[in-house]
Amino acid sequence: MKKQIWTILLFCACFLASPRAFADDSMMSGCKMMHKMDKMGPEEKFYQKAFLLLSNADEIGLTDDQAEKIRALKLKVKKSLIMEDAQIETLALDISDALAADQVDTKKIDSLVDKKYELKKQRTKEIIQGCLDLRGILTKDQQDKLKKMQPPCMMGGMMKTMGMMKMGGAPPKGAGMMSKGPMEQTQEGSKEEPEE
Repeated sequence: MKKQIWTILLFCACFLASPRAFADDSMMSGCKMMHKMDKMGPEEKFYQKAFLLLSNADEIGLTDDQAEKIRALKLKVKKSLIMEDAQIETLALDISDALAADQVDTKKIDSLVDKKYELKKQRTKEIIQGCLDLRGILTKDQQDKLKKMQPPCMMGGMMKTMGMMKMGGAPPKGAGMMSKGPMEQTQEGSKEEPEE
């Protein structure tokens, strides 16, 4: 009898743990995407935002003129970055060459290193300016639509739903798979009317 009870308990434990192990990966893709976006550098974020704007032009309400400005800005930034990357790579080769010389000239190496990192600093500033220019192309209404399009982290809504159900209550309004992300909920939290 004890063996049967232990077998049933073991089966129940495995059954309860299995949904997490075999969960559909797409459920968590919003969180993974947000995590990847947090790890992106400014260049990736610039291109991601430009792609998002152009691929969702109708939903955001971009005019043809705005779409053309975005394409032109993207091209301008890309050309500039290619030129700066080439200069940075050339300076890296010059540094390596100077280090390999029989007589190492530290002043020359210091100068090359300073030039290299000055270019990297300039490059980063240009990318950030590109991001600001992208934002400047959009109207306030379009910026709001863009924010709503960004993938919410679905886990927050799922956890709220599961927590409320464990306590015997109904899930909170807007919680669950199709809920808004934590940022949108806090922004709109004061706007919601109390439930009766």
